[in-house]
Amino acid sequence: MSVYENLVGMEEVLDEFVVETAELLEGVNEDLVNLESGSDPDLVNRVFRAFHTIKGTCGFLGFVQAKDVAHVAEDLLNQLRNGETRPHGGMIDVLLETCDWMGVFLGDVKERKEQEYETEPLLERLRTVGNGQAQPEAATEEAVLAEPSVPAEPEAAAADQSVEGSRPVDGEELVAEVTAATGDNDSIPEDEVIESLADAGEVQPDTQEEDQTHADPTYAPTEASPQPDVNGTSTPEASPAAAEPSSEKNGKTAASTSTQTIRVDMERLENLMNLAGELVLSRNQLGQAYTNLTVSRNGDASLDNLDQVNNALGRVTTEIQEAVMQMRMLPISNVFRRFPRVVRDLAKLREKRVALELIGEETELDRSVIEAIGDPLLHLVRNSVDHGIEKPEDRQAAGKPEQGTVTLRASHEGNHIVIEVEDDGGGINADKLVQKAVEKGTLTPAEAESLSYREKLNLIFRAGFSTAEQVTDVSGRGVGMDVVHTNISKLNGVIDVETRMGEGTRITIKLPLTLAIVTGLKVNVHDEEYVVPFTSIIETVKIGDEDLTQVENKWVIRFRDAVVPTLFLDEWFQVPEKEETHKERYAVIVAVSEFRYALVVTGMQGQEEAVIKPLGQALGRIPGIAGGTIGGDGLITLILDVPELIYSMGMA
Repeated sequence: MSVYENLVGMEEVLDEFVVETAELLEGVNEDLVNLESGSDPDLVNRVFRAFHTIKGTCGFLGFVQAKDVAHVAEDLLNQLRNGETRPHGGMIDVLLETCDWMGVFLGDVKERKEQEYETEPLLERLRTVGNGQAQPEAATEEAVLAEPSVPAEPEAAAADQSVEGSRPVDGEELVAEVTAATGDNDSIPEDEVIESLADAGEVQPDTQEEDQTHADPTYAPTEASPQPDVNGTSTPEASPAAAEPSSEKNGKTAASTSTQTIRVDMERLENLMNLAGELVLSRNQLGQAYTNLTVSRNGDASLDNLDQVNNALGRVTTEIQEAVMQMRMLPISNVFRRFPRVVRDLAKLREKRVALELIGEETELDRSVIEAIGDPLLHLVRNSVDHGIEKPEDRQAAGKPEQGTVTLRASHEGNHIVIEVEDDGGGINADKLVQKAVEKGTLTPAEAESLSYREKLNLIFRAGFSTAEQVTDVSGRGVGMDVVHTNISKLNGVIDVETRMGEGTRITIKLPLTLAIVTGLKVNVHDEEYVVPFTSIIETVKIGDEDLTQVENKWVIRFRDAVVPTLFLDEWFQVPEKEETHKERYAVIVAVSEFRYALVVTGMQGQEEAVIKPLGQALGRIPGIAGGTIGGDGLITLILDVPELIYSMGMA
């Protein structure tokens, strides 16, 4: 009989198993990479507890092969805990391979696919690698580039822990339910079920008898406070109590944690965000109405109460808006945590020594931005290892340490987040980029001579451009940096490259904290108003006819010793010119990825905080328009999508 037939009626349990095991594997991947640099008892215990929990839940649900794999991995880690062996590269390779296998297995469970796995070779390596009798197979390029197969949180499990309808889980009751479903009381040891559920924080064991895994006084059950990750799942973070021996205090902490954390369907959060936006718009309209009344009924004492209510509503609305925004914010560590293994595996494949330094992991940004930034950062990190960091012998010959360093740094800057990917490698040769571009026909010799230094560096973002001499699975096809350019532009972000030959390269990305609310500059285009997001704006400047020049039938202005292409918004949006005796024009200098452009407007009103609203199906998608917002006067102001506007006009 199929294992899934035995678990009929336990869909929620299976979904929770996938989610929680995926969380554990994410942490294990990171801990194993850190463990390779030295034996750390805390790391060993944490990885051991993770595999112990996976073993118990797999046995509970009847996944025999997965239970056996986790059990043998647990035995290997127990040797580390007892000091019988020390961690080394071969051992870490096998344990990481085990994590990858578990990821594939979880993907099958999510899809409810049942199949037999060829696990014996993996089990044999796990059994022997502790004593150095067997080493794993050399890493292949395909294995290095493959992302860990950790499935995203199933939709069915996303909102399963709502406040209503939740009930405490009793261990004996759950065992009885599973036994009734499986019809096999002997296949699921009750003490193992209770213990694995206790490790997951669902029940507290009512017995003091512990098996070998609890005999070690350094062992304590994991107490996790789930933190949402990029897939909407939760990421366990060990509390300080988790490092202490089991005690009554630990039991209380676990119980308290489980009752204070819930999972919420992202659809509900999006709906709450929309409602908060409507509230902000209503507040603005009320404020405008109060201003109008004050003008028409100046000195009316009855308006004082309305003023107090208006101010109170404004404060509450702002607090609600900020609270909802905070609910959507996630630490960037959810993205950063995948890179230690990427760097380790790729460095090993390329026979390099590379250390990864992570700074600012606690920096928070909107979930939508987190989801979109992962791929660009992955390409940049891979490029730093593959292209930037030199071979150990080359570094030594250049008087540098044999081990190179790649640094991922995140920080806040106003309403933006700044992410830097920096390496201490050989740097980028701008002249070599130009030479390659001419050889490939991307540039003519005449165009190459007119390029500035920055424009030469920016050639790396051109589609199909690559300096790699040989095409590999890592690089050489000229698509990686093009993907970075495209994705950063879609996020209204700016990217900049700095490099020094022989010293290294730093790529800086500047992104908005959220895509739901835009803070921008409200501008006039004759009688119409638009909002230009601050994320795209570099500077504003008043211009006259003498500042505009035509080059090859295209208008440009000279800005800070650079020639900047110019876009007239009234022409693009076909805004009729109004009768004016004195015409003023302003240039809003904007950045799209690494390039600069000038948007010509006729007036500027100041800062505007806009809640983005879609234009609706009737209007459809208008090139260059991100959406609209409703002002305090009830009128709609359009919000510009600067990157799309530039692309639509054929400027990029």
